[in-house]
Amino acid sequence: MMSEMRNLKESVDMDFTFTGLNHMYEFNKSLKPSKDLPEFAEVRKGIVGDWRNHFSVDQTESLNRKFLEK
Repeated sequence: MMSEMRNLKESVDMDFTFTGLNHMYEFNKSLKPSKDLPEFAEVRKGIVGDWRNHFSVDQTESLNRKFLEK
């Protein structure tokens, strides 16, 4: 197993020592989303044309006018 890890280390050129792995762990932990986000923060999977379900009639008309101007 150690020889496999050495080969992997040489091929990807990463620090697989305890210290190196700890640094990677700490870095990855820092990438997790913050729990301080406001409650209204939302991430949605986008679907083409789905905006029509979320715009009011006035917003849709305004968007259509802007689109036709360009």
